[in-house]
Amino acid sequence: MTISELYRKVRNAEEPDNCGLVLYALSEYAEAGNRSLVEYRQCLFDQFRLLMDTAADECLPAHWRQLCLDQIHRPLGLLWNLADNQYGREEVMRLYTELRVVGDYIAPSLLSEQNH
Repeated sequence: MTISELYRKVRNAEEPDNCGLVLYALSEYAEAGNRSLVEYRQCLFDQFRLLMDTAADECLPAHWRQLCLDQIHRPLGLLWNLADNQYGREEVMRLYTELRVVGDYIAPSLLSEQNH
């Protein structure tokens, strides 16, 4: 399965009962090919965006969205570890801020769906 197929499956919750798919996609996405540091960082940003966009999509099952939120620390932590200057750290802090804002926005919908 290609990276783009994995991305599509995660993004559209095509296998919502296969929670391992998200972990598999993250590991495959990060491991695919020999990458430069710049390419690896971009890969991690792409992972963050995949997880964030999926978690924010209220058309998807709540458990899938929550799973994506639960895993979003993986690319963020790696990006923080790779940040080797002030600009890099500020860039990662912007992602943390985005996560906090979007998380506050989507949390009520996740809670209401899980309580039904």
